[in-house]
Amino acid sequence: MASEEDHRSAQAVAIPLLSLLAIILILPPLAWHGRNRNLPASCCAGWFLICDVFIFVNAFIWPNDNVDSWWSGAGLCDVEVKVLVASYLGLPGALMCIFRNLSQILDTSTTSLIPTQTQRRRNLVIDIAFCLGLPVLFSIISFVVQKNRYMIFAISGCVIPFDESWASLVFSYMWPLVVCLVAAYYCLLLLIRLSKYKHQFGAILGTCESRLSKSRFLRLFWLAFIMLLAVLPQQLFVFYANLNASLPWHPFSWNETHGADWNTIIKVPTHGQANFDCWIPIAGSIAMFLFFGMGHDATAMYRSLLLHLGLSRYFPCLLSPTGCRNTNTMDSQNSLIGTWRNQLGSISIRMKSMWKPSAVQRTNSLPVECIMSSANDPEKEPTCSPAHHGIADSWRGSLHSRPWSPVAVIEHHGPCHFCPPQAARTTTVCTAQYQEPASDGRVPPTSPKGRSNITVIQEVTQNRE
Repeated sequence: MASEEDHRSAQAVAIPLLSLLAIILILPPLAWHGRNRNLPASCCAGWFLICDVFIFVNAFIWPNDNVDSWWSGAGLCDVEVKVLVASYLGLPGALMCIFRNLSQILDTSTTSLIPTQTQRRRNLVIDIAFCLGLPVLFSIISFVVQKNRYMIFAISGCVIPFDESWASLVFSYMWPLVVCLVAAYYCLLLLIRLSKYKHQFGAILGTCESRLSKSRFLRLFWLAFIMLLAVLPQQLFVFYANLNASLPWHPFSWNETHGADWNTIIKVPTHGQANFDCWIPIAGSIAMFLFFGMGHDATAMYRSLLLHLGLSRYFPCLLSPTGCRNTNTMDSQNSLIGTWRNQLGSISIRMKSMWKPSAVQRTNSLPVECIMSSANDPEKEPTCSPAHHGIADSWRGSLHSRPWSPVAVIEHHGPCHFCPPQAARTTTVCTAQYQEPASDGRVPPTSPKGRSNITVIQEVTQNRE
């Protein structure tokens, strides 16, 4: 009969399954950012992947509290604790570089929005330093305050122990929090610039030769912003917990910290509970997939991968630019949506003209010129008959219910009631000019300032007769 120590808790079952799912989901964002040479985002996905693999392996090796049956973890834990310590600084460093690079794109204080070769090299050095270099250095320096070889927790696996002295604060505890605070500073700077240049945002992206489109920029920003909201409170809590657990401090001594008991392996049962930091890489991997694994770019990458694997012979639709989507079904859905949109637009315009009769009467004096351009024969430009101008009052009346502006553009999707059917799809452009009277009551015929132009663009879809 199995003892209570051999029992697997719900977390011991859920964590391996979720970590395996996270490993699968993080691969597409990692490949996509790698292809686009986005080093900070690639490193962020890479750190998540490494942590997910460790979480998956640890939960399988040490799933319960039966410490007598546990493997000692020699070799695996020696490497794992050093890599995990590097990830403590690598993930905040990647977030900091993401915010820094995005804020530099919107930095208009420089003489040129296009970075020079020297600036690009400097940015690359900073990205490599905070995403890879400093985490590796941090992992090496942590040996100074590592008081035991490693500890093993049930479900969570290998953990590095630190000495209870001031040296742990200087060499270990403070640096992940410091990098998170720097990332928060760049995040705040980016928010200020986004608010300042929200109207010129697209133009700036097109000028600075960035690999990011507007959609990619915003997705990367929101992903990093959500991660920062999760990582910063975590680092604050970890800093407080480690500092509180190490008090009162004792004087640091290399001989006492790395004495004869240093090779002791400490095994800790957790009563079916996993450490909270096991959930952060899993959640981060799923979030990265939701932001960068389901878009058009990711779909094109999946299609390219399937083509390289030779699956086009079994799925010929992969050779189509639209993929394996049902084009007929999509066209019928778009046609149905367009029909309902046309009907609702026509009803809305007619209801406005019914409730504003005075506005309809005011438009009788407006000269209206309707020009049609056929989609099938663009060289022909038939003109609407003047006898149908009375029917056009239904949409002209709605114009005077709005404040006059120099140029107003109104789009209306619906059938053309006053133009002859010439093609399957035509565009009717109706231009009305309203001349405001002068102080003596007369309308200046050629004054551009006393005139407001109204352009009405009407998309009409008709069946070919």
